[in-house]
Amino acid sequence: MTCESASSNPPSRLTWIRNGVAVPSMSNSMALGTHGGNVTKSTLQVEVTPELHGAVFTCQATNDIGGQNIHDAVTLEVLCKSLVSQLNSTTR
Repeated sequence: MTCESASSNPPSRLTWIRNGVAVPSMSNSMALGTHGGNVTKSTLQVEVTPELHGAVFTCQATNDIGGQNIHDAVTLEVLCKSLVSQLNSTTR
């Protein structure tokens, strides 16, 4: 999953949250944005398992000015069987 902020000065800090608990991102980067600001980008990589069905992942952006947090969230819908289940059914 990728989260990208709008151009801001100071740059936004992006934080990933899963079901209310902070999780570390895979990578973070910054690029020049419009009007002298910076665009911040964060990538979160997760191994999709049946247990993640219904998990809510939130990306939260904050900076030192304004005192406001902006966030967006996605709820995962896992629709495939796990590989272990498929292997067990073919070896019987």
